[in-house]
Amino acid sequence: MPNPKIKEQAAYNYALCIHETSYSAFGESVTVFEKFLNEFPNSPYAEKVSNYLVEVYMNTRSYDAALKSIDRISHPSKAILEAKQKILFQLGTQSFANTQFEQAIGYFNQSVTLGQYNLQTKADALYWLGESYYRLNRMREAARNFNEYLSLTRQRDTEMFALAYYNLGYIAFHQKDYSTAENRFRNLSNWRKVKTRPHWQMPTTVSVTATCTSAASTRPSNTIQKQKVWEHLPETTLTISWPL
Repeated sequence: MPNPKIKEQAAYNYALCIHETSYSAFGESVTVFEKFLNEFPNSPYAEKVSNYLVEVYMNTRSYDAALKSIDRISHPSKAILEAKQKILFQLGTQSFANTQFEQAIGYFNQSVTLGQYNLQTKADALYWLGESYYRLNRMREAARNFNEYLSLTRQRDTEMFALAYYNLGYIAFHQKDYSTAENRFRNLSNWRKVKTRPHWQMPTTVSVTATCTSAASTRPSNTIQKQKVWEHLPETTLTISWPL
């Protein structure tokens, strides 16, 4: 009967050899790494093998295949579970880009469930959950997720951070909660660092004009300008203007 330590060492050396000589970026090396982790979950090499797998998952961007690979590992490491969180987020953004919003919500929710591994990825998933719900006209869920994103994210000098306030302002406006809408737009004035970016200029005054002409509402593009016009409900016009 072979010595278990020798067998473990041989399996690791074989997996490493396959990884270094494989012609396929996502191929046999993934299979042998999966097998090693399932056979030797407590190996001193397990962390290295997990890191090799994470590298392959993220660099090849074969996210569906990567997700299936992770699901075949009985006891995935924290590094692999963090990779799964990020992979689910990437699959969500792909679905969102293809206007498959329900599918995107499923992926983003799974990513949020693994949020303890990377809080910023969780925050980003919450933001895009909000965008997905908005596209489905589910305003309450959208507002909840935008608020959760704002509470969690540490990246407060980005366009996404400003757009979360912008989106919340529009949702409140859409719901005729004009005081909340005004408050949300005012919060944009706290967003200062990004003013140095030439492609994103904060206005000195925000003027919001709502001309209500139809029951169907549309939102303007995610570019903050000095004036925006929304369609809302019939025969109502509201203008809000204030300095930032």
